[in-house]
Amino acid sequence: MPAIDIDFNAFQKPAVLTPDTFLASGLRFAFDPNSAMELTAQTQRINDIDTLIIRGENRRENDWLGLEIDIPDDWNSVHVHFRYAPAERIFPRIYYQTNGQDHALDEPDRAAPSDYATLRFSRARWCDLANVTTLSNARLSLLLPARDWFVMGLRGISGVIDG
Repeated sequence: MPAIDIDFNAFQKPAVLTPDTFLASGLRFAFDPNSAMELTAQTQRINDIDTLIIRGENRRENDWLGLEIDIPDDWNSVHVHFRYAPAERIFPRIYYQTNGQDHALDEPDRAAPSDYATLRFSRARWCDLANVTTLSNARLSLLLPARDWFVMGLRGISGVIDG
């Protein structure tokens, strides 16, 4: 199964995340650079699994924040293995192109896992929601609810290629 390789070694010491900090090629947190929010990341081994611990503090009600994942065009589905505390809902938004036009669509919100779990997202479902047969240059943004603090443990992102 292909994966986005998170560079866990790059976060052995706590690091401040900015909107232009990539956790891996095609993987970053997107947020307003003028926000007072503080985001840090550090690798920890939990149950013998490398886990990127992301802590967010000082987030205001109007601060938007999304874990953004560039989806390779040959991936038919995306699997995100993480946990989020305090557990709430997440709001998946997909940005994509069809016929050279930029579009966005929202999937129904989902429960954020309070313990490590894998959420699966399907390109076929996105096509159904968008009423198209194909979409390219897809980017999945997991929009996180506004809270003054949160902790996310990110273990991995992988995809499935059919055929």
